[in-house]
Amino acid sequence: MRELLRRILVLAAPTSLIAFLQAGAQLIETWLAARQGTAALAGWAVVLPFALLLQQMSTGAMGGGVVSAIARALGAGKREEASSLVLHALIIAITAGLVFAVAMAGFPRGILGAVAGQTAADAAATYAIWLFGAGAVPAWLANTLASVLRGGGRHALAARVLALMWIAFPILAWALAEPAGMGLAGIGAALAAVSWGAALAMAWVVLRGGAGFVPMLRIRPSRALFVRILSVGLVACALASVANLTTILVTAELRHYGTAAVAAYGISARLEFL
Repeated sequence: MRELLRRILVLAAPTSLIAFLQAGAQLIETWLAARQGTAALAGWAVVLPFALLLQQMSTGAMGGGVVSAIARALGAGKREEASSLVLHALIIAITAGLVFAVAMAGFPRGILGAVAGQTAADAAATYAIWLFGAGAVPAWLANTLASVLRGGGRHALAARVLALMWIAFPILAWALAEPAGMGLAGIGAALAAVSWGAALAMAWVVLRGGAGFVPMLRIRPSRALFVRILSVGLVACALASVANLTTILVTAELRHYGTAAVAAYGISARLEFL
């Protein structure tokens, strides 16, 4: 029993550390957004559920599908299948990242204005363009590659890269938002920058065999391997969508009470999700 408990703690510790660092970084992000003024905080608040949806889909939801598929393949001794699954996971990540990027960076005022009104949408537009246009694809790639490492049992290795990301983010966000004068947009640019750094670092680690195998990228995609990932990931993505849709609908109702109400609800929503 003691040995079983030790194994559970060893597996849980890296992910728990990342959750702690991420929560701290996101609380500092909330504080920085509030320092930019009420309109900026309302803009940040209306983007929040979409940003959380991206994170939840790419980590626990579709990321869970990646972990599950690779772990099952390795557990069954199918090392070649595990290697092939990496390409399929990357295709899903890039496709999903582009959907977020095109929708949220291409039409920020239309989408966000429909939720929280024009004042909040105008304040959030540049922030959303940086956050999703420059950061959606690398965020999906970083979290997907971290899931590849977890599927191979390398939880601590994935945690080390993500820990650096969440330590660097609030520092860079403050530097871009205030000393550099970018305001709210600087927070989005900072998250995009650290996401690129994490994605490139994760890619280097995974391609060198960090997950316990070297990925096979020069293969023809297989419908069966996509199904291995999507059968788990899509269900979890649907659940994440419902949770964030609730936040979006409540925000839409609160816009009738003014920008300050939207901003206040954004802070509450962030604390709830943490």
